[in-house]
Amino acid sequence: MALGNFRSYQLLLEFYKLCRQFRCINPHRDQLTRASSSIALNLSEGSAKESPKERAKFYFTALGSLRECETIFRLCDVDPESELAKKCNELGATSTSSQKQPSCFQ
Repeated sequence: MALGNFRSYQLLLEFYKLCRQFRCINPHRDQLTRASSSIALNLSEGSAKESPKERAKFYFTALGSLRECETIFRLCDVDPESELAKKCNELGATSTSSQKQPSCFQ
């Protein structure tokens, strides 16, 4: 499957753009940029791995970075009804469907 057809990856590109526009205090802003880009990089690298075990390692790392973004949003009092929170929920639900973990802001 081409990475461009990977649903989570497409959502992530939208999520990353929203994160880059998000305003918060500098230490959180820098960390949010790193964490949101880490999601994209780990999904991309994981999709190139041949073994399911190797892919899972990168996908779980991406999920950890998504949780890091969620924590930053909570620290910065992001409105759960905002576009950013909704995109986080959508990405979280896509990323966790096989792990049965709750998505962001729930």
